[in-house]
Amino acid sequence: MAKINIATFNIRNDNLLDGWNAWMFRRAWVREIIDRNKLDIVGIQEAKANQVDYLAAGRLDFVGVGRDDGKRGGEFAPIFYDRRRFQHLRSGTFWLSETPDVVSRGWDAGHNRVCTWVSLKDRSSGGPPFFVFNTHLDNKGAVARERSVALILQRIRSIAGATPFFLIGDFNLRPQTPPIRLLSSTLRNSRLVTETKPAGPDGTANGFDVNRPLTTRIDYIFASPTVRVLSYAVLKEIRNGRYASDHLPVVVSAFIEKKPVLAPGKSSKTLPRR
Repeated sequence: MAKINIATFNIRNDNLLDGWNAWMFRRAWVREIIDRNKLDIVGIQEAKANQVDYLAAGRLDFVGVGRDDGKRGGEFAPIFYDRRRFQHLRSGTFWLSETPDVVSRGWDAGHNRVCTWVSLKDRSSGGPPFFVFNTHLDNKGAVARERSVALILQRIRSIAGATPFFLIGDFNLRPQTPPIRLLSSTLRNSRLVTETKPAGPDGTANGFDVNRPLTTRIDYIFASPTVRVLSYAVLKEIRNGRYASDHLPVVVSAFIEKKPVLAPGKSSKTLPRR
């Protein structure tokens, strides 16, 4: 399979209270970032229906539903993909709750939360199918975040099985927290296993403040053992004293191999170059 450029990007919901940081002033820039960096697959968080519609143009198609009604209500966690390159095989959404197959709110969460997934096949290389899972964990409920991670891992096993996959999203958790440590030991944390030095700042959340230290990392790309991570970057762009969103996009270039690359959480920097 050819190299895949995959990203996670919390684009901040369309909120007029954001003033000069409102979506109408940022939307062209967000789409430019996706196109200029030649992203094949992008997991978006916080998108409202109108934002999804705006980004689903040209080469991009998407899967996902609104978290409040399973249709177009509330925020989406959509997965955009290049329709020219990838064939959509199947997809779905589950809610991060005790009743994941219906619209619902789980545990101590402040909002409904979802995980969107899709199975894709690369038309250009004829490689094997793979899955992408995209999520946005709750910002208030500690129990909800912990239980959500357990649920997502369970659903990945039942949906993807032995098929290669990526898990991406805004987890609202820092690297040292138990759920992220669990994911990093179970899956391949792209920042830890990239074959080249991670590029960009350590943090991903900026709060629309260009003077704020970029030390808060809560956006991640994880992968199954057969995914070889070639590069990892947090893209920092400032224009006219502003960011394109209150999160920075995380971008990974990767290959899907036939056999496991290394054990989860282990560095791959000693692997031979292609």
